[in-house]
Amino acid sequence: MQVEILKMISAGAWGLAAGYAAASIAAGYAAIHLATALVRRVRVRR
Repeated sequence: MQVEILKMISAGAWGLAAGYAAASIAAGYAAIHLATALVRRVRVRR
């Protein structure tokens, strides 16, 4: 991710780089939220 953002910035595509970074962060948080929700639904047998 960092390499692509640096290439975009060096090419002068600041808006694209910011959007790419924001989308990557949002997708990461969505994955964390989904994984947490799935883990909390699992019932442990004892």
